[in-house]
Amino acid sequence: MRVLAAGMIVLAAALPRATPGIADPLQHARGHVLSGDRDRARALLDSLLAAPEGDRFEEAAFLRAMLEEDGELLERRLHRVLAGDPRDDRRAAAHLLLGRAAFARADLVTALDHFETARKEGRTEEGSLWAGLAAMALGDGERTRNLLTAASQSGNPRVRDRALMGMGDLHRTAGFCNEAVGWYQRVRDAGTGGPGWWAAATYRQAECLESLGRFSEANERMQEILDRTPGAYEAPLARSRLRLLRDASSEPAPAPGPESPSEDAPAPAVQEFSVQAGAFSIQDNAATLAGKLAGAGFEEVRVVETEAGLYRVLVGRFSSRDQAESTGDSVMTAVGTGFSIVRVDARP
Repeated sequence: MRVLAAGMIVLAAALPRATPGIADPLQHARGHVLSGDRDRARALLDSLLAAPEGDRFEEAAFLRAMLEEDGELLERRLHRVLAGDPRDDRRAAAHLLLGRAAFARADLVTALDHFETARKEGRTEEGSLWAGLAAMALGDGERTRNLLTAASQSGNPRVRDRALMGMGDLHRTAGFCNEAVGWYQRVRDAGTGGPGWWAAATYRQAECLESLGRFSEANERMQEILDRTPGAYEAPLARSRLRLLRDASSEPAPAPGPESPSEDAPAPAVQEFSVQAGAFSIQDNAATLAGKLAGAGFEEVRVVETEAGLYRVLVGRFSSRDQAESTGDSVMTAVGTGFSIVRVDARP
């Protein structure tokens, strides 16, 4: 399974700096990768790989692996990178992506091994985060706490917030809801209400507050989601929970306003972005992922065939990239896959 969002982050961090003033195909390929023009980058890299040339060939092979659309081909290319490239930064990046791929297909032991190797080879923060998440899925609480605590000190907001979310989930699963509320609050304090883990942390905190009988506070959290992140995956869930919470707390439901859309509010007429949750060479694999996403409550899940013969799994239509990013994070939370944001034809 493809792990796009994390893959592009790993790739950008692993790209060597280009020397100013030197124009060559490899430098152009780096530029296309960083600008998001994956098709041109692939074409340039494929031409370089057709004529092997020392370290340039190794770098081209590394970059080309990161751009692979098909999950199985991605893993094969990454294993070839590990077999032939001695550079620790490339090897660590490859192990992170292989771990993410194994994690997405629930091969947790293999995933944990790759993440631990990435930690040892220099990707300490990301490796700690994902090793912690794999350890949590395997039920190793002490190891999870140690790894996620280390990752929660990261200067990278995405790594930090995901680690804090993991700590909240760990305490919540163990039945320590008061402690979980505190960890989720740290994500809320660090966020702005835009893309990221803010909406997910707020929703889970509200559920914890509800379980503790603090219905008024839970109500406030659900309303915050509707006010600040109406395009998030958690928004319709929050709207449904609000009815129950208001009944429990005997509070009248306020009339919907401009910052609190009603359930029957019409969708935006023009939307230009979608979340791509995966791309497969086998249609059945794409259909399986699409079914999981639809079952998790995502709307407008569809499989679109590209001219290259790949089957892309797309979720939603959004008028802004920020709204799509927020839903993308929810996709990763719900089904364990990465994502990318793609532009789609606007509807009339």
